[in-house]
Amino acid sequence: MGRRKIAVIAAAVLAAAIYSAAFFCWKPVLFHGRTSDTWCFWRAGRMALNGEASQTYNFDEEGRFDDRHAAEVVAPGTEWQFLPFLFTPPSLLLFAPLATLPYRQAEVVWFAVNAALLLFLPIWLGRKLQLSSGGLALSLSFPALLVGVDICLTQGQPSILIAALLGAVFVASRRGLDVTAGMLLALATIKPQLVLPMALAFVAARRWKLIASFLATGGGLLLLSCALVGWRTLLGLPATIVSYSHLPRAENLVAMVGLRGLAYHLFRLPRERLAFTVLGTLACLAIVWLASRRGMNAPAYGLTLVATLLVGYHCYIHDMALLAVLVPLLCSEVAAKGWNPNRAAISIGLGALLLPPIFPGDIGVMVTGYSLLLIALLFPLYKESRDEGSLIANPRHPAVGSRTRRPVSYCDDPAEHPSLSDAGS
Repeated sequence: MGRRKIAVIAAAVLAAAIYSAAFFCWKPVLFHGRTSDTWCFWRAGRMALNGEASQTYNFDEEGRFDDRHAAEVVAPGTEWQFLPFLFTPPSLLLFAPLATLPYRQAEVVWFAVNAALLLFLPIWLGRKLQLSSGGLALSLSFPALLVGVDICLTQGQPSILIAALLGAVFVASRRGLDVTAGMLLALATIKPQLVLPMALAFVAARRWKLIASFLATGGGLLLLSCALVGWRTLLGLPATIVSYSHLPRAENLVAMVGLRGLAYHLFRLPRERLAFTVLGTLACLAIVWLASRRGMNAPAYGLTLVATLLVGYHCYIHDMALLAVLVPLLCSEVAAKGWNPNRAAISIGLGALLLPPIFPGDIGVMVTGYSLLLIALLFPLYKESRDEGSLIANPRHPAVGSRTRRPVSYCDDPAEHPSLSDAGS
């Protein structure tokens, strides 16, 4: 066995050890006997199994369910925190099988599924993107060292699953499999706010077949939602989400990553926070649009992932699990084209995202650091995406710092190479 394979295996073992330590050692201390976010998924799945799927968004019914089961899952005297289920109805099909298990067992199984995805995603992307052993080892190690990923594991949030689906969307779209990519993008709408910026980027890239597949699959999911929870519950879901935002302790802006959280820490007046958030969101979406106009290349895709974290209305540290997709993309770019100032700046920015947890101060300092670093990452990603677009449009003028490349492979944008797109179809 060569040294390179040993490095990959060591990185995988280290990542698995960190994930296990986060769940089995850190989680009991973090939650102090309370339930994690997995509870709302398990409850929704159990209610669906009991024939009460239409009540999964009814706060009163959810509260009564909690009252019946609280003593089974939390330590005596522990304060119960109400966790409503606000995810899209098709996710009930994902969580219903989980709810066939007792809650504590379901927590462990859900952790194992997410940890397996975190290990499988870099390996699978590495194979599709032809990563070197060093790039693969780095792609395995980075998510384990990013605190947001470990928090996602302990809370049981589905952001890791969404990251895996978005990674698959990238691979499918680069191979010209637009119908498949659109279907996968629609399946990732468990959290719609983490998908809509990507859909906008594909509109800007004029990938109409992908968008049509996305909309058609979304329509099918709406019909499925009606079958699962009923059309009255489905139509009332937006009002339910709005009513949740008015509940006490519904949102913790202190711990929120992105423009909303940053506005909370930078400004005192509500109108100042609103203005900053709205203008910042429009600016981020404009950057996504401009970066994607010349094709959805790897830097533009990474930029859209970063912008998604910034503009998400309800985005916390655990949603930074999406960045697990960005490292393999960067490694593939460096392996194929070498280093340039843009790629060096992106690498430094990703490395800096490992630092905020060691900053002195409370969680507000940490999330402010994350938000500012995400904003800083937009600029080299945008510059790199534009340079890549210029290189494709003007192949006689290679970008500075790029190596002489082999003929176009599936990692290039099929939208700019019709013959490749046709072959992929």
